[in-house]
Amino acid sequence: MLPLDQDGGPTRVDVERETATRWRVRSHWQDGSFDLKRGTGEVILTERTWDKFAMSVENFLRVMLQAAAFARESFLLHAAPIIDGDRAVLLAGPSGAGKSTAAAYALPRPALSDDLALIDLSREEPRVITVPLYQADPPGQRLRGSFPIAALVRLRQAPEDEVVPMSAAARSPPRARSSLARDLGYDAERLVTLTAGLAAHVPAFEARVTKSARLWELLPPLLAAKR
Repeated sequence: MLPLDQDGGPTRVDVERETATRWRVRSHWQDGSFDLKRGTGEVILTERTWDKFAMSVENFLRVMLQAAAFARESFLLHAAPIIDGDRAVLLAGPSGAGKSTAAAYALPRPALSDDLALIDLSREEPRVITVPLYQADPPGQRLRGSFPIAALVRLRQAPEDEVVPMSAAARSPPRARSSLARDLGYDAERLVTLTAGLAAHVPAFEARVTKSARLWELLPPLLAAKR
């Protein structure tokens, strides 16, 4: 979730599944609900300050998007999808892992997002899809589309750069959990299973990275060897 401080406290978003298809979403400044079967929803906002208003809408939309995606063998991943040629490299990791920094150093390769990606596992080949949610670039400058996934790269900040194939242990559900957009109130185990399924279908790497472009010198030869 995007941060919405309340008296210095952390964001709190309560997600309640009222029926099989209806959800209620509440936070500091909003109360909303949506029904996937009917395709309808509403949200009441109690704060008009631009940042609180915008982020409240954003968090509601994230919950709604995850619910709709979940029903279609898709899910949200904390990742920066970088387009390399005609395929996407997913730079995954929780907040603070270095996704935005690595995306900035990836230029001139474009990024679909610096934070969140929609992963579609419903097709023969996993794909990443642009999401219309908050990110660093303004809407008019964003790349949109659906791209096959070349690799999943889990980032970790380190004093030296190194990229290695992800071990079997790192692909396991407990380790996969760290990259999920799991603060949306849904079945965590199901999300972990989907993430593990993604790692099973595309090459996966662990990347220890510094604040430099070194990652983009080390990664291309490894990707070429996997093709």
